[in-house]
Amino acid sequence: MNATIMANLQTELCIAVSQIKTAKPAQTFTFHSDNSHGWLQVERADALALGLTAADFSKYSYIRDGGTLFLEEDCDANKFFARYIAKHGALPIIIDKHIDGASHIRRYRRIGA
Repeated sequence: MNATIMANLQTELCIAVSQIKTAKPAQTFTFHSDNSHGWLQVERADALALGLTAADFSKYSYIRDGGTLFLEEDCDANKFFARYIAKHGALPIIIDKHIDGASHIRRYRRIGA
């Protein structure tokens, strides 16, 4: 391998390593599901940081105590992910929580209701 190519590879490697060291760690969100549907749990402040308010989501999402949103999986969670990726350049970390039967989330107030 010639010296110029080797120097370029070393430079690219150093840049990549420095970006890894300084990259902001991905946020972690919980995806809740029951036997028939799922919701992404997002704090209202995290949605606001992406320019999203409760008014941006459908009546199929829920809100708990005014601070925690549970975004339905088909449209609303994807809207959140699109904004998150646009801002951070990557998906967040997702933790899955499944329960058999109906989820307690269904008892929360619907957004827009």
